[in-house]
Amino acid sequence: MNSSSPARRIISFGGNGYVRTSTCVSYPNEVCHNVFLGSAACVNAAAVANLRVSHVFSIVDRRMAAPPGTTHRPSAAFRTRSEAASADLTPVMRVALPFLAAALRSGGRVLVHCDRG
Repeated sequence: MNSSSPARRIISFGGNGYVRTSTCVSYPNEVCHNVFLGSAACVNAAAVANLRVSHVFSIVDRRMAAPPGTTHRPSAAFRTRSEAASADLTPVMRVALPFLAAALRSGGRVLVHCDRG
């Protein structure tokens, strides 16, 4: 899901034969004050706007469009094949921590995400 498709369409079939359509927006979890953690699905316009996210840090090995109105920092130091629990995240942290610190000092709200969350 990308920032231009903020929600997934859910179709459910009622017991009386009618079809109901609704939307489901993926939201990240707030892991500490003003810092959110989630998957790439959480980088959608609805969630970012509702949570007032100002900064997005992407830990993915592909280009992602930043949601409108946010400062976006992709991390080229990480590759999807390294998403294992034993991956060395030191190169990512060297980029992420200064970005997070600057964003929080400026009063920002930060979404950090990888592909799978």
